[in-house]
Amino acid sequence: MQKLKLIKSWKSLLLLLGLSLFSGAVFAQTRTITGKVVDEKGETLIGATVRPKSATSGGGLTDVNGKFSIQVSNTEAAIRVSYVGYIDQEIAITRTSNNLTITLASNAKNLSEIVVVGYGTQRKRDVTGSIVSISSAALQEVPSINIVDQLKGRVAGVDIQANSTQPGAAGQSVSVASVR
Repeated sequence: MQKLKLIKSWKSLLLLLGLSLFSGAVFAQTRTITGKVVDEKGETLIGATVRPKSATSGGGLTDVNGKFSIQVSNTEAAIRVSYVGYIDQEIAITRTSNNLTITLASNAKNLSEIVVVGYGTQRKRDVTGSIVSISSAALQEVPSINIVDQLKGRVAGVDIQANSTQPGAAGQSVSVASVR
């Protein structure tokens, strides 16, 4: 009788161990996808968004070398790669997908319709405030490494004044008047 109880306890222990291993496999349903995002010339794209196709948020950004590493579920079929000024791309992934090199095509015609604001990007038609643009050639006319100095007198409604000339002091203040 003692031997029978011992065998039953071993069987129960093995069953419990098997179930715990199976449950670990059920919860480990993700894999890592890595790769690099480049443009048509092979230049790396820093800050490109890479996320699972089915996700509305999350994912990751490419680093200074254009590389990314994201977690996707085993059931995920594709990833979406996007970058401002480039055409979004969906890449099909398989169980063996790794070290991908993704090339994004330029979308220069839509780039003129994008405005970078202090809290993100918007389409030009969706911006409700005033927008002023200055060409890089106009900025290069002023021999200064400080962008605030380069903007002085170039933008209507923007008043730039020096606060102090002391080392370490806040150098300049910028105020924007309402232009109508």
